[in-house]
Amino acid sequence: MLPKRRLVYCWRVACACGLLWAAVSAAADGRSAPRSTAGLLVDLARDHALGSRARCTAADVQHVRVLLRASARLDPGQSEAYIWLYELATLAGDEDDARRMLDELVRAAPGHQGAFARWLEAHVRTMQTLEERAAWLTGLLESADRPAELRALVHTHLARLAVQQLDYGKAQQQLARALELAPANPDVVRLALETLPPSASPEARLQAALRLVRVNPFDVDVVWEVALLLDQHGFADVARRFYDHALAVHGAAAQDAPVPAAHYLALSRNALARGALDAATNYAEQAVGAEPSFFEGRMYLHWLLTYRGHAGAAANIAQQLAHYFGQMRVPDEWPVQQVAQAAWFYCIIEKQPQRALMLAEAAARRAPHDVFVTRVLGWAQALNLRPEEAQSTLTPIAGKDAFAAYQLAKLLRDAGDEQTAAWVVRDLAYAPSAGHAHELLSQLGLPSATSQPAAARYPAVADALAAFDRELLDFYRDMGAFLEATVQVESRSPSPADAWRATFTLTNRARFPITLGPDGMVNPVFLLSFLVEGDWRREYAHLMTVNVDQLRVLRPGQSVHLTRSIDVGPLRRVTRFTPQQLQRITLTAILDPEQMADGTWRPSMTGQRIRPVYFNRLPAQTGREALHALVRALGGDVDATRFRAVEVLADLLGEKQRGDFKRLAYQPAPIPAERVQQALLAGLASESWELRARTLDALQVVGLDAALIRAAEGCLTHPHWLVRLMAVRLLARQGPRFGETARRMATEDADELVRELAASYVAQWQAAVPASQPAGSVGDTDR
Repeated sequence: MLPKRRLVYCWRVACACGLLWAAVSAAADGRSAPRSTAGLLVDLARDHALGSRARCTAADVQHVRVLLRASARLDPGQSEAYIWLYELATLAGDEDDARRMLDELVRAAPGHQGAFARWLEAHVRTMQTLEERAAWLTGLLESADRPAELRALVHTHLARLAVQQLDYGKAQQQLARALELAPANPDVVRLALETLPPSASPEARLQAALRLVRVNPFDVDVVWEVALLLDQHGFADVARRFYDHALAVHGAAAQDAPVPAAHYLALSRNALARGALDAATNYAEQAVGAEPSFFEGRMYLHWLLTYRGHAGAAANIAQQLAHYFGQMRVPDEWPVQQVAQAAWFYCIIEKQPQRALMLAEAAARRAPHDVFVTRVLGWAQALNLRPEEAQSTLTPIAGKDAFAAYQLAKLLRDAGDEQTAAWVVRDLAYAPSAGHAHELLSQLGLPSATSQPAAARYPAVADALAAFDRELLDFYRDMGAFLEATVQVESRSPSPADAWRATFTLTNRARFPITLGPDGMVNPVFLLSFLVEGDWRREYAHLMTVNVDQLRVLRPGQSVHLTRSIDVGPLRRVTRFTPQQLQRITLTAILDPEQMADGTWRPSMTGQRIRPVYFNRLPAQTGREALHALVRALGGDVDATRFRAVEVLADLLGEKQRGDFKRLAYQPAPIPAERVQQALLAGLASESWELRARTLDALQVVGLDAALIRAAEGCLTHPHWLVRLMAVRLLARQGPRFGETARRMATEDADELVRELAASYVAQWQAAVPASQPAGSVGDTDR
């Protein structure tokens, strides 16, 4: 795989990468749809994670977990909460809890392919026997009408089980069904290649490899394998296209990483087959330069120079090899492949039959089933005039090794059996069209398959190539032309208390499917940065990520969307701390980012920078009528307007307090603070548990006086668990002064979530972290 440092999505408390799912719609008037209380709790969890990433503690993790569990309890359909809880359980190594969260996640988002794949693996791991796993997986196919992509994943798991039982026939049946259901799913296609039986034909392997390139043209190893297979089948011109692509991807992804010597050798042989002799020589010299001990490359270069009439240069290489191999006194003390290469040198360059046989026999004792070692042994036996032994040695490998086929055919022809010799040449799987073996086979004067065009010899290969869209190999050169990535905000003029929501969209503009994920063509992660300009200029580089991973494959013309709130962490502090200030926001994003060695981020080879998005957070209106409308809305019966009103009123009161303490860079307009506080106190005394909970959260940006503290303390005994939880969260701003009450709540409260949140504060204070002014107090400022 590519050695690129892609940002692979995995939630961390320390970096607060973001949520995988959100699904909300804008209100009819263009204003952002109000946050539900369950959605608010998820955003508060993200808020806390972003705020504590530089000093994350176990207490912070517990705080985040409580808020997420509270969200899931309020709304069992909150898939965002479940994915975060799953990630937290995974990070903690709690497999049972992780599996429970996946159960809830699959229930809440039944069509999400990534969630279903993790759910399958988690449950398969719990089963002890292969039979138990197979029965459970088969039951999934029988018990529910699942989408094709999900059923394909079940068939893929069944194929893996068949492989473990060495039942390749059954594995191929399951994979055929999976490929029929999801022909572009990377998991299915990769397993189809990896589980090809040893008896599979080269054409079948090439077809499977081409399928994998079709879903991930950036897997250099597989692209290179395709090129090699095409070369072997005589499609040298087409192979060059794949070689070039592999080199370009390697250079773009690995940058300064060297190209292996064996790759240069393959390029040389390909150039030779295309008749590009200068290029072939140049590549061969690069192979030798890349790895001086690459003896196969040196011997190939010796032949190539000799073939081109450069006898002097070839003699120099022979002299170098003779010097090195002359040191090989005790073969068993040398690597077996080097021993075999030495024997080959004494077979074809500096012919010393006895030394060649001694070295070949030493290598064969250590690697009796290696094709190259066997070839060398057969040649050495033939040089030592032991034709019967040579024929016996070479016959098993003559169908797959051109040098072995030549020597065996020569021995048979010399013995007068020209018909069998012709069969040996005819049955050679890969008849080389150029090179040393080709020259030797030509000298026999026997009919050769290479007299026919490659497409005629290998029609299955030609058909596979015809079905392959080579435009795939240009994908990384102009990724934006194939995959359109956009970010759109729900409202370009949100008011205070409005959620900032953005929709992230990927649309396939190509003729071919585009696979998504860390192992696909594009990793669908957006890395977001923000510039906020108003009372101060604030930059938040690489603040959060959004992962659009609902689908594994985007079909041509298909789009996938993800909408989520982005006003969390420092952005939420800015908007809540400065309600009367116009704030101009610039959102920039990188799709599929990678981090460089110096810590900077840039688009990966398949990434792109998204067009900046501009919007304005409008200032709150503070005139008599505007404030009257807020107070009236707070006393109304429409939850959405009540929740918005209580947050705006709290923001205005907190802003006035900070202005009184000269902690603002601007002078806010005056407001009737007492009237606003009375409205907030009324919210804390509301008969609606939900309004009380929302008021307690709204007060996080307000300096609490005695009246507000008493009202908040009254909420600690409220019948609804969320009111008590939010009261603990607000009053904990007092620090250890709230310690005795927090310890009591941590042990005596009737609800486990309230107990756990209180306990997280107790643990935080007991850790003796140096106390700082609580966030949201009167003296707070945010720059």
